[in-house]
Amino acid sequence: MIGVRLLCGGAMSDQIFDASLQAFAQGDRATAFQLMRKVIVSDSRNATAWFWLSRMVETEDQQRECLERVIAIDPQHHEAQSALEDLRLRKLVSGFHAPVFEEKRIEPPKLGQALVAKGLLSDAQLQEALREQINDRNRGKKTMLGMILIRRKMLSPLALAGVLVEQQQSRGNPDRLGDYLLIQKMITPERLQQAIAEHALACVYEKPIQLGELLVKRGYIRREDLNRILEEQRQDAYNRYYY
Repeated sequence: MIGVRLLCGGAMSDQIFDASLQAFAQGDRATAFQLMRKVIVSDSRNATAWFWLSRMVETEDQQRECLERVIAIDPQHHEAQSALEDLRLRKLVSGFHAPVFEEKRIEPPKLGQALVAKGLLSDAQLQEALREQINDRNRGKKTMLGMILIRRKMLSPLALAGVLVEQQQSRGNPDRLGDYLLIQKMITPERLQQAIAEHALACVYEKPIQLGELLVKRGYIRREDLNRILEEQRQDAYNRYYY
């Protein structure tokens, strides 16, 4: 078999994993995908299975999702890192256009629109931050808009956190960690806002820490509740992409 395989958690999973690779080698991508998906359902933290699934899905967005999960599980997975870089370069090349003399306006994301609407940010400041975000992305660095605004001292961490919490409260379906915590009433909006502000400051000026770890450290939620919510979040994300 091509590549290195890790054990998939039991003889049956190993057999399914091998059958998936065999189907993939024979050009039967549909069968390979279905079998590899079974492996992941039985072990959602199997980095090797996620990596192979990235070769079996159809779109680049699905490939990127699979590869990002590999990196989240195993940050030193060099093959996944290389594949993500290939996707980034492919997107960069496909989006290349001849230079124009008039600077094109960048459409802001929902967060940027909300900040401008509330008067917390000017349109000119938002456009400047978005251009910096794109420059970072072109250098292979993914920087969140909020982090740029705080780093440039355009916005206070607490103001940013307040808008993010408002957005989380208005979502119909949970997506981010804060959404799940608020819906299940495991944290108050005020505490979540404080934690997000502290998390943003740590990411910009100190050693980055995951929001969930910070919430546990501050005693806002219990470790076992965090683990349960994260698993629920992973399963929901998987179902959205692959069911």
